[in-house]
Amino acid sequence: MKLKLALPQTNQSWTLKPGRSYTIGTGPGCAITLPPETGLSARHVTLSYDEGQMAWKVQDVSQGAGVYVNGVATHECWIDRRIKIDLAHKLMLIAGVESPTPNLAAPPPMLPMTAQDPQYPTTYPAPPPPPLIPLPDEIDPATQPSLGRGRSSLPVLTWKDYVHRQVESKPNGLEKLATWFHLTKLLVI
Repeated sequence: MKLKLALPQTNQSWTLKPGRSYTIGTGPGCAITLPPETGLSARHVTLSYDEGQMAWKVQDVSQGAGVYVNGVATHECWIDRRIKIDLAHKLMLIAGVESPTPNLAAPPPMLPMTAQDPQYPTTYPAPPPPPLIPLPDEIDPATQPSLGRGRSSLPVLTWKDYVHRQVESKPNGLEKLATWFHLTKLLVI
């Protein structure tokens, strides 16, 4: 992950790559050397990439001259967004992490779909209707009490039989489970 660094006062910019430390100052051994008339330290600030944190950090290595990140005095700070680094209130650097571009391979070409190709049907058959559930064998309609006045041809079901019929009338497992749960949770007080 590269770090873009700009010095607006001089219209200079740099792209820093991970793998090494970059010292900024007026001294001859700095990776980025600033003019001595700026009054900054020979080694003022260090920018480095931490592989463990997978992030860039800025460190004040000056002898008390001061480094301010977004206006706040700091000794060490992680760079996770675009920031302003003020060097002893004399120069301002702007630093920002360059977002990595994903290395995306091109998708494979689409093959034309033909109507004759059995792999790609153009119409799908309708799902079969749910099976009809017969009455359980142990229920004899003639012996069952009727609801209301007189005898009825409809049997009176127990709650367990009613739940069983409702669950079995559903076409797939998920609907069966949902129906069973819905009807049996009514029994819990």
